[in-house]
Amino acid sequence: QAKGRVFYFTGCFTNYFAGDVGQAVVNVLKKLNLEIEIPAAQDCCGIAAILSGEGDIPLDNVQKNIDTLSRAEVDVVLVDCATCGAAFKKEYIDLLKRKGMDTTQADILKGKTQDVMEYVAARLSELPLPKDYAGEKIKVTYHDPCHLVRAQGISKAPREILTALPQVEYVEMEEANACCGGGGSFQFDFPGISRGITQKKIQHIRETGACCVVSGCPGCRLTIGGNMGVEDRIRVLHPMQLLDMALSGRDLREAVG
Repeated sequence: QAKGRVFYFTGCFTNYFAGDVGQAVVNVLKKLNLEIEIPAAQDCCGIAAILSGEGDIPLDNVQKNIDTLSRAEVDVVLVDCATCGAAFKKEYIDLLKRKGMDTTQADILKGKTQDVMEYVAARLSELPLPKDYAGEKIKVTYHDPCHLVRAQGISKAPREILTALPQVEYVEMEEANACCGGGGSFQFDFPGISRGITQKKIQHIRETGACCVVSGCPGCRLTIGGNMGVEDRIRVLHPMQLLDMALSGRDLREAVG
């Protein structure tokens, strides 16, 4: 019997570009014996338009997601994208208030929304992670997305997941919570400034000696991965991908190293 029922909001990036992240999330949630529903009616969270000042354009998306995801029969709405989570927890309510619209259902959605790492970190003891690993570990570091650490105040959960993985030696990078330089369209509007910020982030990643950097934001992963050289040989993943690999019994040295 399932221990609970959750909505999984995949968001545009996972849905269209990173199916491997979505599969990892589903695999881990299944191991928690959850009933998982991916609502067919979910739509783009609309945050790109909202943050660009186009408040009217995403209103249909906003209302559709609020109506779909705030339904009473589900206690939790899980997201794997820091930006989508920030939209549900903050931007929707702010937008509706600016428009003089009712925020009752948006407040309900805010209360239901959790980043998947936050949800899973609280249930690590329920996952069948191997306990007797004595082999060589891989070094992994973590980048804090702005929309996760600043907009949602989440920084502990991903580190708890990474330090729980028997095959991982977690290494904290310098200024882990500093921006990666992407900032949505900022990197296109101000490429020179953005590039400088990104190169500083990548240098901090290199200094850890990690073979893998993980982050809960697809935009950050694109910016970091897209600005690394082939010679870096550093994988860029979502933390749930590493957790899924560990739970499936894969040798992370072969999968990531």
